[in-house]
Amino acid sequence: VLRPGDSERIEAIRSKYGNRKIVLFVGRHVPYKGLNYLVEAERYIKSDCVILIGGRGPETATLGKMTSSHRIKFLGKLPLSDLRCYYHAADIFGFTSCSKQEAFGIALAEAMYCGCVPVTFTIEGSGVNWVSLKGETGEEVPLGDAKAYAAAIDKVLGDEELYERYSQAGKQRVTDMFTCERAVKEMETILDQL
Repeated sequence: VLRPGDSERIEAIRSKYGNRKIVLFVGRHVPYKGLNYLVEAERYIKSDCVILIGGRGPETATLGKMTSSHRIKFLGKLPLSDLRCYYHAADIFGFTSCSKQEAFGIALAEAMYCGCVPVTFTIEGSGVNWVSLKGETGEEVPLGDAKAYAAAIDKVLGDEELYERYSQAGKQRVTDMFTCERAVKEMETILDQL
């Protein structure tokens, strides 16, 4: 839910990057987040976009050395008070987690709720591909395939109708499945059965 002043902040973020399409990553810079695949995919993305990488961690310096692209911006840790504005400003959520260590993806659900369309990898044994449904709420590509990842980003950014469909479906899925109200209702049902 947007708060007073958020619309202006969202526009300021978009303006800062020349109103280009935004691919956003938010999370810790650790191996299972697969950020190296996003950095690699940038070389193959044809769309005019900028890739904003929020967060930090033990891999930040290594990731920075992997690229000299002007399209990739390392933002550091984003304040929680500003995070929703970045989600709303972004077009694509670059969710590159590559291991079942990513059991669910809270940031994935947050981004979807804000209308940001996810591109994910297929991860056997993870809930990621249950949170975002392939071809319904976003794109999903074979694990570790940076070229396919770039192609999926281009596909969504190049098709406004597809983007809108995914954006609306993603928000609806989070509303239907992953809110506190839904969790309480499910827990009450389980307790009643017990």
